[in-house]
Amino acid sequence: MPQLEIRVNPIVIIESPDLEAALEHVCSKGGISAKGIETRQGARFFIFNDPDGNGMMVVEEKAKQ
Repeated sequence: MPQLEIRVNPIVIIESPDLEAALEHVCSKGGISAKGIETRQGARFFIFNDPDGNGMMVVEEKAKQ
């Protein structure tokens, strides 16, 4: 499986059932997401930097089957 091309090396990857609410929360706390929500290879996610500059990724949680 090909790797996602990501320009930020996230140190933390977090799953969330509500990506839009997660992005709103991150931005309200001072996080900066340059591109907002993206979709690549069937995965929805956003990458952001916290106020200290640490890169993090939030990925939409997949429904359990």
